[in-house]
Amino acid sequence: MALRSAVVLGTVAVVCLAGVPAAAVPTYVRDEPALAVAAPATVYLEATYDGYLRNKGGRLISRDQVTVTRRCSGAVVNPDGYVVTNTVCVRPSKEVLLVNALYRHGRALVEKNELAAKELDAYVGRLGETSVFTGRRRGSAPIRRLLAQVAPATADITSAPAAPAAVTAVLSPVDGNAALVKLQRAGLPAIEVGPVADPVSKSSLLILGFGRDEATDGSVRYVVRHRAVDVVGRTGTNRFGVGGEVGPDSRGGPVVDKSGRLVAILDTDTSDPNQPVRDLITTATINRLLAKGKVEPRLGAVDQAFRAALADYFAGRYSRAVGAFDAVLRQDASHTAARVYRARAQERLERDGDAVENSADWLLYLLSAAGGVLIIAGTTQVRRRCVRPSASTSGNGRRAET
Repeated sequence: MALRSAVVLGTVAVVCLAGVPAAAVPTYVRDEPALAVAAPATVYLEATYDGYLRNKGGRLISRDQVTVTRRCSGAVVNPDGYVVTNTVCVRPSKEVLLVNALYRHGRALVEKNELAAKELDAYVGRLGETSVFTGRRRGSAPIRRLLAQVAPATADITSAPAAPAAVTAVLSPVDGNAALVKLQRAGLPAIEVGPVADPVSKSSLLILGFGRDEATDGSVRYVVRHRAVDVVGRTGTNRFGVGGEVGPDSRGGPVVDKSGRLVAILDTDTSDPNQPVRDLITTATINRLLAKGKVEPRLGAVDQAFRAALADYFAGRYSRAVGAFDAVLRQDASHTAARVYRARAQERLERDGDAVENSADWLLYLLSAAGGVLIIAGTTQVRRRCVRPSASTSGNGRRAET
């Protein structure tokens, strides 16, 4: 009976103690490690084109200047300010710009009650065949400006924190639809470009891109949105696609694996009437673009230090993580993600302590419990051997009952 009780108590102790250290293990959502390194390297791009609508003979359709704005996302692949994105966003064709300008002009007429809203599409279609979008002088190009921001981004600003940018290399829409942009800003968090490999059908990826977020002060802001998706195989464009999207302004945004490595950037699925952003421009195309622009994808020293600090954080080594994030901030005081995770690590350290220390304590408790079981079991066996029952029997040959 004593042995059975010891075994039961020992088993209960082991099971209970094995479940207790869960508080020492970091708690975070499944995609947080990938999001932590990919989100800081996601940038907001805003391209504007100022010009005038004319008929093909050169006569102005309207004396009012028309501004076309195209918004998209991009991924920093080199801390010197190199970003990969979508060509159609930052270097659209003349035909795409003309259609955008006509719709902008047409909507202005609708607001003035000079055109019925139901006639807008027909109006654009009719003028599209006889119009051009030019600069101030006949035959000149519209004035183009490209600006970049990190999250949160404010729409339509032309000064800091928006940074000027320029397109340095492009692959045409039929040759990959990827563009390389150089920001006039260095020291940006960068993302690691993964190996060249086609996405595996039904594999899970994380997509990121900017989406509109109404600010409380009335301004229009854009923040990074993300979503876990599965690869669905080939789309109607014969490119790999994913089964979900995060909005039209996510074009050019990064698609990453569970480690946060870049495996693709987002593009529009032109085979779908709704044109969701869920086609993928894979690393094979991205590497062709980088080779064309003579840019090496790489992480900076701050990126590597930040990833090392994150590794400590997600492993529950909070005291080490706090020191590591401090080191990152000494190198780059503006590293917002490092500041956020430094605060989280400090909070977890004060609340839970280091997971490594806790695990060691609980291992000691488990060994102590196991040792107790063995001691009790051993004692019971010794008692059984030393204390034998009486050898006297009754007259009928059976052992006497006491």
